[in-house]
Amino acid sequence: MDTIFDCRPPVSSNHPTLHHVGHSSTSFNFSTDRSLLLYLLFGDMAQAIRPQALASHSSWYVSMSGDPLIGGAMGIFGNQSELSWFKSFLYLEVLFQLPVFVIGAHGLWRDSRRIYGLLVLYGASTCTTTLACVATVINTPTTSAATIAQQVISITPEQRAMLLSSYVPFFVIPLYLAVDMALRLQKLACVGIRALESSKQD
Repeated sequence: MDTIFDCRPPVSSNHPTLHHVGHSSTSFNFSTDRSLLLYLLFGDMAQAIRPQALASHSSWYVSMSGDPLIGGAMGIFGNQSELSWFKSFLYLEVLFQLPVFVIGAHGLWRDSRRIYGLLVLYGASTCTTTLACVATVINTPTTSAATIAQQVISITPEQRAMLLSSYVPFFVIPLYLAVDMALRLQKLACVGIRALESSKQD
């Protein structure tokens, strides 16, 4: 008879999904996010408390990539209020997604099935917030003589490709994680229901 341990094999710390997300979280955009979060949390005080190298990196990144989200949220591209939704996503990342990622990584390291539900929430939250960022990058106007003359925020095709290569993995991988964990939970639920029904018959 099926038991609770006959479901899909547990996910360990070697699971490619979480490993890739963890690696990406410490890669190119991490220092930019830290600088931006300091700015959001402390406003003008951030100028005094963030390292100069971090500030220089953020300015260089926005200048190089033309990122309408980071540049807009930091006030480089004009009215910050238009990106209030993006700022709220950053707070969500710090207050929920980052702690859950740490807890989830620990749970997977221990091959704990109890972490599956929390990872569904993490994956769904992360891919949902990232989808809005991807849509913004896709719909940002392409740089042309007209956008330059009208001072419209725009990006070149090369910048768009680079930004999408940065944002899209943060949509695809958490989405895969959410679906994978949901399927594991479904299998656990089915096994549990069968075991309960079998016990009632006995």
